[in-house]
Amino acid sequence: MTEIYFPFDAGAGSAIVESQWFKMARLWRGDGPIMALANKLAVTGDSSGMQVKMATGSAWVQGGYYENDAIKTNAIDASHATLNRIDVIVLRLDWTANTILVAVLKGTNAASPVAPTVTQTFGTLWEIALAQVYVAAGVTTITAGAVTDKRVFSYPVAGNPTGIARRAATVQSIPNNANTLITLDSVDVNQLPYFDIATSPTRLTLPIKGHYLLVVDVSFAGNVSGLRYASLLLNGGVGEYNLAIAPVPSVSYVSTVRIVIVTAEKPAGTYYELQAYQNSGIALDVTARISATLLRETA
Repeated sequence: MTEIYFPFDAGAGSAIVESQWFKMARLWRGDGPIMALANKLAVTGDSSGMQVKMATGSAWVQGGYYENDAIKTNAIDASHATLNRIDVIVLRLDWTANTILVAVLKGTNAASPVAPTVTQTFGTLWEIALAQVYVAAGVTTITAGAVTDKRVFSYPVAGNPTGIARRAATVQSIPNNANTLITLDSVDVNQLPYFDIATSPTRLTLPIKGHYLLVVDVSFAGNVSGLRYASLLLNGGVGEYNLAIAPVPSVSYVSTVRIVIVTAEKPAGTYYELQAYQNSGIALDVTARISATLLRETA
């Protein structure tokens, strides 16, 4: 049996090669531009000639990292006099040349053209599409309408969740028969540097358009009967998700409400607040925690 480990500055784990790095890094994120960094490598036409422009941003390609810190202009070959063409703007990882660079994959002239197929051969050449450019017969400039966005954004791969959790650092007293927002004044986990924990102490804000796993835990202390109720409020509105329990009193009773949801696609800036309610007849102490794990970024 062989035990393999890396990367280290010294010892057996220091003499690693690029194939080992790519093997490791492919487990972190899927291919594509990274949604929350700069301008996401958006490709546009602006009628400034036979060219398109790629915005700033970063991307992940099969475990390799790419970054562009200024607008990059990419030339488009001259159009055919009578036939149309579709070119593809790609981000190309070339293991032979040891490069990750943007490139133009030229299509074939035809009356009804189709886009060329990207190459994806691990260890040799791997391309991901950023945009398609429709080069109509006889055109001398590329307009905004000629460019179609084809980006598929990078996302955390299975087993490597990315997210945040906020909790009430101190016990909060919930009055009888009154809906009360929980103050989330502490951050437990923040695996995503650009995750916005929001300025409001009651909110958890989603920074990226995508699908999320939300997990909420609310614990009510008290040995009295009555309804315990928790709601997850969407953008300050009514409860999007609700769960209630009716406990049986005991000497040291602690009742817990758990809400687990995989959300539909939510836009960036969506925020959740946690509301608790109880009607035991007296104030009850509550502890709470809400976490959001990004499952997949979307365009």
